[in-house]
Amino acid sequence: MNYRRSALSAAAAVFLTASAIFLGGCGQKEETPAQAEEQYGIVDMETLIKAHPRYSEYYKLETEYDSMRSEYKNEQNRLIQVSSQQEQAVRRAASDPAIDEALNTEYQSRMQQKEDELNAGLKAHYDEVMKKYSHTSSVPETAAISQDEGTRIANLQMKILILDASGEEKEKAQKELAELLNQKTPAVSMASSSENSLSEADAKDLASRKQAAQQELSSYAQSLSEELSARRTAQQQAAAQAAQDSAQLPSPEIWNEDWQNKLKAKQKEMDDVKESIMKDIREKAAVVAQQKNLTMIFSSYRVNLHAVDVTGDIVSEIMHMQ
Repeated sequence: MNYRRSALSAAAAVFLTASAIFLGGCGQKEETPAQAEEQYGIVDMETLIKAHPRYSEYYKLETEYDSMRSEYKNEQNRLIQVSSQQEQAVRRAASDPAIDEALNTEYQSRMQQKEDELNAGLKAHYDEVMKKYSHTSSVPETAAISQDEGTRIANLQMKILILDASGEEKEKAQKELAELLNQKTPAVSMASSSENSLSEADAKDLASRKQAAQQELSSYAQSLSEELSARRTAQQQAAAQAAQDSAQLPSPEIWNEDWQNKLKAKQKEMDDVKESIMKDIREKAAVVAQQKNLTMIFSSYRVNLHAVDVTGDIVSEIMHMQ
């Protein structure tokens, strides 16, 4: 607050000087009098300002203005911090790994379900085909094969012929199938062997069904991937929006404009009171300058210049205003 009183004092000094010079010339006559020594005055501006009846009003406005400035700065810093935290929360929400984990789990589950569904269809058809060959077998070896063994043989043949097992898995399936078949009579082996036990038409039909199932699985994977990708984007956007809505921030432009308008209004109140105080001080200083025949009144001491302190005189004039 001192810096404003200093500014007020500096402004007063300029006006006081101008008033004193003007009044010093008003009392002179036409004829040239004897040369008189010029008289100067000096005042303590802060004392004059504080003595004015409206100083308390100005001080109150100044305090309110300073408080508003502090509130403005504090609120500005708070909003900057909240905005930064909000941006971080939005980024975290938009890249939440839990969303990806949940969707990946769903993708794997649904793909496995679809694959099992297609494989079940292929196996059912394969079992129907193999029944035809078991009925046409000329040797009643089926009695030598238990139900579990027959199911196992069919599953192994399906894995090798239909499901395209490869590498170590295929080799293991072929070995197990051979062991099961070798335990039976040669007729059983012939009736239950692999590709040679199927007619060309049945083999082509099974191969065609397998290819169609693979294409269906591939198309399903593409469609499912697009569906989950779109859902991922929607969930990330929703999470980011929720994080942003968690702290409602005002528009920076509107917020700052409102504050500037309030500060300007308070500043104008201060300026109006200050101008009123300075006007009264100038007038009372002019009265004292005329009474004491002062050429100038200064608000600070000058080197090699004798000046009389007229602070009390001007204060007395100001006090008469009350």
